[in-house]
Amino acid sequence: AKGGRRPLSVGTAKTDGDGQGVSGSLFILGHRTGTFRSPSLTVSRGSVNLDLNCALEESTPLASLPKRIPRRRQPSPDDASRQITNLKQEIEWIRSLLPHQDPIAGYLARRGLLCKRLNPTEHLLLPKAPDRTGQDRFYDCLKKYSFRLFLRDVIKNKTRFGLKDLLRYCSAETAASYLEVLQEYQVITDLGNQTFQLALDEVYSFGDTLEWFVAQVLAREFYTPSSWGLSLQGTAHGGDYDVLALAENKTIYVEVKSSPPKQVESGEISAFLDRIGDLDPDLGIFLEDTQLRMEDKILPMFADVLSTKPHLTAGTPEPVRLPGGDVFQWGDRLFIMNAEPDLVGNMGLCLQHFFGPKVR
Repeated sequence: AKGGRRPLSVGTAKTDGDGQGVSGSLFILGHRTGTFRSPSLTVSRGSVNLDLNCALEESTPLASLPKRIPRRRQPSPDDASRQITNLKQEIEWIRSLLPHQDPIAGYLARRGLLCKRLNPTEHLLLPKAPDRTGQDRFYDCLKKYSFRLFLRDVIKNKTRFGLKDLLRYCSAETAASYLEVLQEYQVITDLGNQTFQLALDEVYSFGDTLEWFVAQVLAREFYTPSSWGLSLQGTAHGGDYDVLALAENKTIYVEVKSSPPKQVESGEISAFLDRIGDLDPDLGIFLEDTQLRMEDKILPMFADVLSTKPHLTAGTPEPVRLPGGDVFQWGDRLFIMNAEPDLVGNMGLCLQHFFGPKVR
């Protein structure tokens, strides 16, 4: 807009038409600068043009208007510090609620069972940085049986090892790629001369990490809340449960074995069945992380122990092999499985045959 020959700043005009031209108030940068009357109004390319070649009826001197719109005050370091402190307090408050929101802990509490340990992390062989993307990639690696065997050798030689020490179960090319993963996530330390050391001093065996992995399989692949490494007080036969999960108001108990079948003794199978008797889960799974045959040693030991506990299998004398994997069902709620051809797939077979429609 122009008033006389003097250009005005870009602004807005609120107008009223009375048939004798246009009149209204003129606002510049949000400030009312005066009133005007214009004899003509035209529209061009979507813009409204007023002929203000007339004196303003009243006006505010342009020099008194602000030079620019005031900016918002930038946060000071003290403001940022206060916000960080508040966020930390909120995070701690949320963390304080988590134990009371855990479905497994709630399940146990309602049965009068005190959980002394739940989801321990101190002995896990996992990436050091609390990076969800890193844990996701590590989880995907753990799905491979060769990677799990590779980690067992890393732990066995934890103080010092080279590529040649890790070739019992995989090729040199595969072992080298696995070493890169461990280096990327700071699981191992490079000692020079192509030798390495496990960076996690508190890791003594693969068992704790395997329990974590199985709990993750249940949670990620089958959407079942799960916990690992539980220690319960108040049970008759010892309260160590490797993995517990809940699905469709049913309880799942998984006993996880990382050692090969030749190192599993009948006493361990008897203890597993006793824990089933104590907790009375709806589904019990004995998981042996091996691709060796279960019929050679594990199943005969189960047959011997179950002969003294027939109530656990409803008197079923023999297991039924499920099609699709090395998985056996004994009675309605007991499953025995290994990792041949695939741990995740075999776990799915157990759940499918327990929860799926029953063939009549």
